[in-house]
Amino acid sequence: MKQFVSIISVCILLSFETQAQPPARISPELATLINVPFLIPGSARRSAHESSTILRFDKRIKISNTASGRESETYLYINTRNGSIATRTGRAGKLGDGSFNINDKKFRLSYYTPAGLYYTYYNREKKGELLHYVATMNTEMVAYSTNLVFERTSVNRAGSSKNVLPQNLQATPYKASGSSAAPTIYLYGGPTPQQFLLKRFLGYAGIGYVKTDKGIWMIVEMSSDAGSFKATEWEDIDLQFDKTPFIAVENRMNEKAVTGIDKKIAELDAKTYSGPCAYLYQAKKEWNRQELERQKQALARMNQGNLINDINNSGLGALIDFQDPEYSLKGAEIEADIRICNSENSKITTEDEAQRQSKTIECANKTKTEIQKAKREMMAITRRYPNDKAKALIEKRKVLTAYQKAARELDCDRK
Repeated sequence: MKQFVSIISVCILLSFETQAQPPARISPELATLINVPFLIPGSARRSAHESSTILRFDKRIKISNTASGRESETYLYINTRNGSIATRTGRAGKLGDGSFNINDKKFRLSYYTPAGLYYTYYNREKKGELLHYVATMNTEMVAYSTNLVFERTSVNRAGSSKNVLPQNLQATPYKASGSSAAPTIYLYGGPTPQQFLLKRFLGYAGIGYVKTDKGIWMIVEMSSDAGSFKATEWEDIDLQFDKTPFIAVENRMNEKAVTGIDKKIAELDAKTYSGPCAYLYQAKKEWNRQELERQKQALARMNQGNLINDINNSGLGALIDFQDPEYSLKGAEIEADIRICNSENSKITTEDEAQRQSKTIECANKTKTEIQKAKREMMAITRRYPNDKAKALIEKRKVLTAYQKAARELDCDRK
């Protein structure tokens, strides 16, 4: 159910500091390249969700990556007004001209907003039909980084300038002092001072825009012992991506899950019981039905929100509720009561049977004691972490593991 995406480095920080205007000694054409309203306090900005169906980008950067002797490339798309970015990554020479060809069965676009929302738009071919999906982080866990090694760092000139990009920009190398492991970054944006203070970054894999104490600059290359990232194209564009054809993959998955749950509920509703323990079997049936309904509600909530944002109320919060082990203890308690009832109402004809009956009832009661203990501990965890469901789930699972160990040691089935 999960698709794992490796992200080298994404950083969009949201603090606002006083910003100097772009350097004056550049051509009007290049001035547009370093015009980034998102990084300038007071500039007109737009929400990253300015349209419910269209994503817009005004910068496109092609990045070449070399690591461990292997080459790959990335297209980076930036909306400089709202700070959202998108990326497409693949083998060198396999991404075409950087346009959004959603009819390519290998199409895949990752989209990020300054708020931390993350979406993946991709295609799947099934039975000859090309299907368009979007994963909203409810089914994908991401190695998501919010810091670059040079964030809030002073860097010093580290060598001679060189021409980069088709525009033949004179980019100057800079490096943080005192660290041999720090990457070397090539900056372009105007006259080159001896030192910069790097404040905020907007881009991907170290390539993009950086706000400094001396204006906004382009980072056109970043290299270290581990490899390098180099911008080979940097252009102004008016590019739009229409989200309309893409269907939330979580919806499809959850629809199948709900169908399975509804089938189980129908099977439960058809069951009837008789005998001295019928009331307990009925209680188990009602609990099972409530549990299935709870799972349906959690599945519905999983379609809302995002794994990174709104962790307690939707998205991941629903996923956590779906897995909450506290609910399983109620079912275990009813099972213990059924074991006791069946044993008490069994026909005893020999002394051995009487002893087995006594041991069964004693073991079931001990199991109930362990269940009650686990329930109290889980309730205490819920109170201890009212605003951190993820932490609560981890602690509850520890309690459940301890209970399961105690139940195995009691081994009521053997007794």
